[in-house]
Amino acid sequence: MKSGRNGYVIVGGFVLLMLAAMVASMALLAGRTGTTDTYHTTFDNVGGLKFGTLVLYEGFRIGQVEDIVPLREGGKLRFRVEMSVREGWQIPVNSTARIASAGLLSAVAVNIRAGDSPTLLPPGGTVEGLASGDLFSTMSEMAGEFGELNRTGLKPLIQSLRVYMDALGGSLTENAPTVLANVSAVTTDLAAKTPAITDNVRAFTANLSHSTGGENTAKIGRTLDNIERASQTFAALGADMHGTREKLDAVLTAVNGTVSDNRKAIDGSTEDLRYILSALARHVDAVSRNLEGASRNMYELSRELRQNPGLILSGKPPADEAPARR
Repeated sequence: MKSGRNGYVIVGGFVLLMLAAMVASMALLAGRTGTTDTYHTTFDNVGGLKFGTLVLYEGFRIGQVEDIVPLREGGKLRFRVEMSVREGWQIPVNSTARIASAGLLSAVAVNIRAGDSPTLLPPGGTVEGLASGDLFSTMSEMAGEFGELNRTGLKPLIQSLRVYMDALGGSLTENAPTVLANVSAVTTDLAAKTPAITDNVRAFTANLSHSTGGENTAKIGRTLDNIERASQTFAALGADMHGTREKLDAVLTAVNGTVSDNRKAIDGSTEDLRYILSALARHVDAVSRNLEGASRNMYELSRELRQNPGLILSGKPPADEAPARR
C-alpha cells in the first residue's frame, strides 16, 4: 500500500514537473520571461502583423507585438502598434520601425533601425514608423500600378498606334507607285547630270587653284599684311582714345572740384539772378504799358511828319485854321 502511494507521488511530481517545463517553454517562446517596457509605432498597413509578432532591433529579438489599434487621423486610417520590449533596452529618439521579413518564407517582424541620436526614447514613447519593406507587398503594389497603367495608358496607346499604322499602310499602298516613279525619275535625272556636275567641280577647283597661285599668292599675302597693319593701327587708335578718355576724366574731375570749391558763390549768383528775374516779372506790365505808349507816340509823330514834312525844318506847327471855340 505504501509503495502504491509512493508511485502516485512520483507520477504526480513528474506530471507537475512536465507542466512547469511546458509553461516555461511557452513563456520562452512567447518572449514573456521577464519585465518589459512598452513602446508604440504607427503604420499605414499592418499586413502580416498580429499578437506575438517579433520585434527586432537591428535583427536582434527584443520583444513582441502586444496589440494593434486602428486610428483615423485627418480622414486617413492608420494603425497604432503596441510593442513590449525588454526592460531597459536603449532606443535612440531618431530610430525608425519598419515591417520586414528576413527571407521569402520567413514571417514578418517589426524591425527597429537604430538612430544615431545620443538622446534615448523613454518607455511609452513612439518610434517613427516607415512604409513596409516587404518584397511581396511591394510587388503587389507594383502589379496593381502596372495593371492601372496597362488599362489607362498602354491599351489606348496601342489602339491609337494601330489606327495610325492602318492609315499609314493605306496611304503607302495608294501612293507607293507614284513615290517610286518620282524616285526613279530623280535618280535618272541625277545620273544624267552627274558628269556635268563633276566637270563643274573640276573647273571650279582649277579656277580656285589658278586664283591662289602665282602672282595672286603674293597679292593675297600683301592683302593679309595690310589687314594686319590696319588692325595694329586700330589698336593704337584705341590706345590713344583711352588716353584721351583719361584726360577728359581728369578735366571733368577738375571741373567738379572747381564747382565744389565755388559752391557758395554759385549759389549766391543763382539767388541774385532769381531776384532780378522776380523784379522783372513784377514790373513787366508797367514796362509793357510804357512801351505801348511810346509806340503810339512814335506812330503819331510819323503820321504828323508825313502830313507836314516842314515840321522837321521849322519846328513850328501849322496855323490852326479851325474856328475858335466860343
